[in-house]
Amino acid sequence: MSSAVRDQRLDVARGAAILAIVVVHVVRGLNSAGVVDVGVKEMVDRSVGLWCLSVFAFVGGTFIPRAVEKRTMSAYLRDRVVRLLAVYLLWTVMQGSIQLLAGDSLNNDKSIIRVFQVWQPDGHLWYLPFLVLATVIFVPIRPWLPRRGVPVLVLGAVISLIWWGYDGGYIGTQGLGLVVFFVAGIVTGTAKVQGALDRVPVPVAAVVSVAVLVLTAVICVQTTAILPTYYWFQATPERIAVGVVLALMASAAILLFGHAARAVTFLALCGRRSLDIYLAHIILASGTRIVLLKLGIDQLWLIVGLCLLAGVLGSLAVSTACRRLRLGWVFDGPGFTMPTRVRRRPNHAGS
Repeated sequence: MSSAVRDQRLDVARGAAILAIVVVHVVRGLNSAGVVDVGVKEMVDRSVGLWCLSVFAFVGGTFIPRAVEKRTMSAYLRDRVVRLLAVYLLWTVMQGSIQLLAGDSLNNDKSIIRVFQVWQPDGHLWYLPFLVLATVIFVPIRPWLPRRGVPVLVLGAVISLIWWGYDGGYIGTQGLGLVVFFVAGIVTGTAKVQGALDRVPVPVAAVVSVAVLVLTAVICVQTTAILPTYYWFQATPERIAVGVVLALMASAAILLFGHAARAVTFLALCGRRSLDIYLAHIILASGTRIVLLKLGIDQLWLIVGLCLLAGVLGSLAVSTACRRLRLGWVFDGPGFTMPTRVRRRPNHAGS
């Protein structure tokens, strides 16, 4: 399979990751609203939250080498950083404004001052400045080139181990446990991931992925292992070590799952549109929960199901409508005409 062709297996893996993120946030919201107890919330956090963001970071990193090689480094960095920052600032204001309008319906109080404290990301939006910082620090090194990958990966591993599970609440202090996954994705690239998956028979990938996911979920819950981005306050060296091993195992299992479920077009669509879902799902799922509770609906299965549908399908519908109305910049940020590098060899291996 050509490395120049987008591999749907990676889209499926990222699609599974974004659906898992929605599940985690829906359950956290229901716990804050008093609908489910903390035991259910922690079980979902540890079993599903163990791998969703690490897969997100790794798969996103794999696409970077090819994207950079198609452009100049400066053009790629300018485009990515400006887009991510613009989207982050826009959604910070949008989400904060909606929370202010919601008033007492929210699980947490919100002030207008807090809305504009952009150095303290609101909820899940921290992932965007994390991507900006990780990009400007690691991408210019070009760790996918020979003899650069190992030392950069070691550096990423050290950063992740030191701050595994830590969330300081400020830009630059969140998501540091994911650095090693992001760097590993950049170092590996899509072609190597595709090649590794090609060597695994699909039935084997299906069985192993399910077995490993179940095993890691059970162990993580039973040992109260520390997740890459959460539970720092419970951290011990043993729990961190278990969390690291389990996160690596579960993340690899999701890649195998993507290999086995490559024909599931809905998951592939969610993977391609994962940022759309990531940005909008909190507003839509939380809004759905608030409306259902105000209507007196108390069937948990119905609340969870409708919140998940709103978070996933609602996000896809809203982002599609925005693009049709020429409001795609709400999800994509400002666009640029990117200069391409003039090559003497059109078939360069990195293109």
